[in-house]
Amino acid sequence: MSCETQLLVTINDLAKSIDEISQIDAILVDFSKAFDMVSHSRLLLKLEHYGIRNSTLSWITDFLSGRMQRVFLDG
Repeated sequence: MSCETQLLVTINDLAKSIDEISQIDAILVDFSKAFDMVSHSRLLLKLEHYGIRNSTLSWITDFLSGRMQRVFLDG
């Protein structure tokens, strides 16, 4: 699912919950700099320790697997 599609689905779900006057629970995660300074394996262990499991932990593990960072100077 693309970011745009996911955003539309989320907005639709939020609007529906507001219309139905039901509770909305949301977790916002900013991955922009979080993984530049933390060991991925250590982070995954801590997430599991704090109760992040099953498909959520699997998704984060897949997100972090095989990631690399490169810096190019002067082209």
